[in-house]
Amino acid sequence: LEPLSMDLDGISGKALRAFTLDGKLLAVPIYFDVGGVIFYNEDLVEDPSGKSFEELVDLGKDRGYGFLVPVYGTSFFQIFQRTFGKKDVVGDKPYFLDDSTIEALRFLEWIIRETGKVSMDRYGQMTAFREGKAPLFMFGSFLIPSFEGRLNYGLVRIPVVKSAGRKLVPYLDFKGFAVVKGRMRDEVREFLRYVASKDFQMEFCERLYKLPTREDVQNRLSSKNDTFKRLLEYAKNGEPTPTSRFSGLYYQAVRGILGLLIRGEYNSLEDLAKKAQDFVDENVR
Repeated sequence: LEPLSMDLDGISGKALRAFTLDGKLLAVPIYFDVGGVIFYNEDLVEDPSGKSFEELVDLGKDRGYGFLVPVYGTSFFQIFQRTFGKKDVVGDKPYFLDDSTIEALRFLEWIIRETGKVSMDRYGQMTAFREGKAPLFMFGSFLIPSFEGRLNYGLVRIPVVKSAGRKLVPYLDFKGFAVVKGRMRDEVREFLRYVASKDFQMEFCERLYKLPTREDVQNRLSSKNDTFKRLLEYAKNGEPTPTSRFSGLYYQAVRGILGLLIRGEYNSLEDLAKKAQDFVDENVR
């Protein structure tokens, strides 16, 4: 990819960090989705904002499908790792043998034990929430357009995770445009300026409930729409998905240990973490 050097004043620092590798910006950030947003069904429960994450789990226990938490989700695992103190190691291989990873696994183990109905099926959870069978659902903000007009929903304010002693740390999934090396031409540069502009981001993001990377557009949407206001509260506490050459290995390792966790096929949480680390170590070349 062509390293980009252009005026991107007004684009948030988190957005630029998401596409920077070895000190080089490799894409122009345009918008992002937030992973870890908690939705509630207004027909089944009043806005539970102010409750801790643990209290939300407890609230859903006696309500049909309860609080649907994507324990199976490889992307969501980074939320719990960071909430329990994980620091990103950019440019280095993933590391699983730290306390934050063990505590994240312990928290997911507790959720499985408390809810008793965790599946590996993301579509089943989406359908259960859309059909009004579950009061609470944690997932990505990209689902909002599919909820519009189909159910009465709201967004829970970002909760504290009591056992971690801090608010949930969502992941921010940035999207942007990169240029193949040697293909930067005047019209390409003009296109990049256009999609980074205030007018484009306002029109594109408002319709689709995407979050803009321009801070002035974020402020404008937040002042106009309560949904954007709550999404940006999540984003303020969130962090970009780590930029790493080893992302694929990370997700493969996480997928493996989460399957074992959900099925109860493990001797200890430390054993799960070691399996993940061994897989990474064996495959890093």
